[in-house]
Amino acid sequence: MPLTPDDIQEKFFRTALRGYHLEDVDEFLDEVALSLKEYEELLAERDRIIAEMKRRPPAADTQEAGGALSQARADARRIIEEARESASQLVAAARNEAASLSQTASGPAEAARAVAPAQLGEVDRKRERAAQLMLAEIERYRIVMSVVKSTVTGLPGAMDDHMAELDQAAAQIRSLL
Repeated sequence: MPLTPDDIQEKFFRTALRGYHLEDVDEFLDEVALSLKEYEELLAERDRIIAEMKRRPPAADTQEAGGALSQARADARRIIEEARESASQLVAAARNEAASLSQTASGPAEAARAVAPAQLGEVDRKRERAAQLMLAEIERYRIVMSVVKSTVTGLPGAMDDHMAELDQAAAQIRSLL
């Protein structure tokens, strides 16, 4: 079952001796929920664009095809940039949380030391999941670009350039893993 922003905001953590500050946990969960909601909005926007592109009839001439290509490239660049920003924010939040957990774990309480590695592992899993989601988005845009390319026969070189840009963005994201 996919995790929703509501799931994150409604998550309840039991308190224990020397537990975490509840307000800090709530604030962090709110930030994660907001990031997830923004990502879901990006996905909805992407789906709307894909549906719109599928409804459009094939371009009648090169100028119209060029306009469709320019719009698709601009949309793809914007969404990729938003995905990068979202991933950067998630990674920064995860690093901040990891640093906070590390400071907590360095205290005298043995229980805190035992919990920190598991939570750091969870942060790494979340970062990797965010990178995987971005790679999936890039692959979906590759498919959209392939559809556009198949309808626009007069501009194959421009599409190949854009596909190369997508490959480069995917390689950059993979380097984060």
